[in-house]
Amino acid sequence: MCVLKGWQAIAVLEGARVELLCKEETRRRACERKQQETVEEVMAEYARLCPPCTAHGEPDREADADAEEEEPVPAAAP
Repeated sequence: MCVLKGWQAIAVLEGARVELLCKEETRRRACERKQQETVEEVMAEYARLCPPCTAHGEPDREADADAEEEEPVPAAAP
């Protein structure tokens, strides 16, 4: 009778261990999926809000860089 109860306890513990491992693996996969989809969603939103200018062909990256380097002109005081 003791051997039977021992095997039953081992079976319960093994089942609990496998369940915990499965849940941990599921959490890890969910985290990876959220990270990957987050980047894709952010990039899609960026593309939607800031579409490339197709009216004039490829945007001039040097002109954009020059415009960013210029300091704004202060407004005249009243």
